[in-house]
Amino acid sequence: HGNSQYYTVRNAGDERTWVLRRHVMSMAAHSNIDLNAIGNENRHSEGFDHELDEEHVRRWQHLIGCSENSSSCGTCSDKSWWQVVYKWVAIRDAPCVDGQIIGSMMRGDPVFCMSVQGCWIRVDISRKVPEASTSRKDEESSRSIMRRRESVRGSKEAWMMWDGEQKGLPVLVQPISHLERLLKYKSCDVKLPREAVTWTPSEVDVFLGSLGFIKPSRETAMMRSTKRLVRSVRGGYRSLEYRVDESGKESGVFVGQDAAKGDLVEVCPLHEVEAHLRARSKTLQRLTVRVKGGDDRWAIVLGFGKVYTRSQTPNLRWSYKGTDEIVLWAAQDLHSGMELTVDFNAPAQPLELANPPPAVWQPPVEKPGKFQNSGLSSTALRLSMGEG
Repeated sequence: HGNSQYYTVRNAGDERTWVLRRHVMSMAAHSNIDLNAIGNENRHSEGFDHELDEEHVRRWQHLIGCSENSSSCGTCSDKSWWQVVYKWVAIRDAPCVDGQIIGSMMRGDPVFCMSVQGCWIRVDISRKVPEASTSRKDEESSRSIMRRRESVRGSKEAWMMWDGEQKGLPVLVQPISHLERLLKYKSCDVKLPREAVTWTPSEVDVFLGSLGFIKPSRETAMMRSTKRLVRSVRGGYRSLEYRVDESGKESGVFVGQDAAKGDLVEVCPLHEVEAHLRARSKTLQRLTVRVKGGDDRWAIVLGFGKVYTRSQTPNLRWSYKGTDEIVLWAAQDLHSGMELTVDFNAPAQPLELANPPPAVWQPPVEKPGKFQNSGLSSTALRLSMGEG
């Protein structure tokens, strides 16, 4: 900034802001942050890095066996040890960017994840970190970790943002079990998708061992969710399932097949209702969206439109198609069995951002590389169908 009285600060989950130097020094002292260790803001900002994180992963890999998760679904996201893979990540008293910052953890620090809620994890800061070695270097590092934890003690809840996509940042915290497997497959140069935090270690092994070709199936994805009872299905651009949990209180829409970023997911018809009826009904207020171009015109979103789970970081985008339809498409790559989320309170996106509708039948995309001759090629398929 050209002024020694100011620092440029970007905290995981916050916008970049100019902060008075004396305020930064006070924050650093409170949270035991080594400002010199943070370094250049643009350096090492791509999340997990083999060179930077390998030493930390090897140090904490014994924590993989300290998980308390005994659920039948076998996921390793809840009640397990995670590791910070970004420069530093804030600890907040609530799972939102408006939550008060009560501390922070530096790159390589282990944290115990109690539960996952969207892009946030609830962490147990009071959980003692078991040590596998007693070297002097590790003892000094452990004391630094404990000092950072001390500033958070006394808070009822502690939350950390694990997925920085909302702010244009990489994955900030990951399960140590996943990082350990990434080190084993570091020669294959395959990155785990963001949703892999809910995968089991065996599913991560299969994905990395297949060079990213084999993802968890719909059945295994269903077992990881509490919403397993299918109540309705819908076809169209993608097969969709409306599911509820055993109590019937929690519900959501799940995709039945993979979809690439931009692929169309559903077209929802709109049924207009009179404004004075909507004004008197809370149910209609929940089920309706504003009609395109209408100041006080509202319509019910049919299809699965209004039973999608709401999220501030949705994996679907939406837009108007004319005045009587809404189109939903993938904001990221979707895998079979993933729960779909949308935010109808966010502005409609340009429909041009979505991929064009597919043809009735399309040959498979030719993939270059070592698997280009595996299976049937598009030429072979056309010949088998009598087109050549």
